[in-house]
Amino acid sequence: MQKSKSRYMAIDFGDKRIGIAISDEMLYGTSSTKSLDYLGQEKIALSDLVEECQKQSITKIVLGYPISMSGEKTEQTKLVEKFCEKLKMALDDSSMNNIEIKYYDERLTSVEAERVLSSSKPGSKLRGESRRQKKDQISASIILNSFLSSNK
Repeated sequence: MQKSKSRYMAIDFGDKRIGIAISDEMLYGTSSTKSLDYLGQEKIALSDLVEECQKQSITKIVLGYPISMSGEKTEQTKLVEKFCEKLKMALDDSSMNNIEIKYYDERLTSVEAERVLSSSKPGSKLRGESRRQKKDQISASIILNSFLSSNK
């Protein structure tokens, strides 16, 4: 059976930055990552996400869903739900309302991303904003790869 030639996008939403990971066409893993500034640039970030969906032929968005370790919603959960509604409107306005958006439990992805960054080669340690952007990208990649693994 041949897999679909489409791509999925994972989003690790933060109130300052958005980490993005894009799957390969065979939906085996992550092929690219990037981060977008969100704080104070909401319209630009939403526009960039829609543009990336068009450019990459995205058919599904996997949105990291932050819930507490006990499974309860948090303040960040509410922010993600509001962001999801704005993203849906932006996609609808661009006639891309056929893209499915799914929430995916993102518990411990930031911890795992931090572990990946901390274990990187000596001399390649990132600091400050570069480190935070890379952490968001790694978190999005972890969300995407976990989602793809759980749906095989």
